[in-house]
Amino acid sequence: MSGTMAWLAALRYRAAAPRTLLDVGAHLGGFASAVLAASPGCVVTMVEPNPHCHDALAA
Repeated sequence: MSGTMAWLAALRYRAAAPRTLLDVGAHLGGFASAVLAASPGCVVTMVEPNPHCHDALAA
């Protein structure tokens, strides 16, 4: 289990759901997608300086 998935599993176990996520260095949005899958009501803001990733993040 990846560190991200273990962290999300621990949140679910504690019944804690993030309401806001600031994903700095979002790359292609993998972490934000995992958080949204575990906590669909979370409001996500992604920051990515690499312009080659912007199209993937906008989708």
